[in-house]
Amino acid sequence: MPRHPQVADPDSTETFEPTPEGGPGAEKPKRRRRTRRIVLICLLVVALLAGGGLLAGGLYVRSVEGSIERVDAFQDVPEESRPQRLSRTRKTS
Repeated sequence: MPRHPQVADPDSTETFEPTPEGGPGAEKPKRRRRTRRIVLICLLVVALLAGGGLLAGGLYVRSVEGSIERVDAFQDVPEESRPQRLSRTRKTS
């Protein structure tokens, strides 16, 4: 059975000195940016879906409203027996 060559001396040890600001704490801003980016993308998707839904709903209502036949309700009522028209000016107190 062939043996693999040794890559490093098993008796040697390495010491690592802590880095002041470039250590594990440097990844937190990346994670924060990644989370912020994910939240912004999700909000954009929700906004686009809501806008598309509002547009589709408006077009649907317009198409339904256009197919309704209008009827003049007061056509057969004589002019004298109709209620008086309200004036469109507002009264201020």
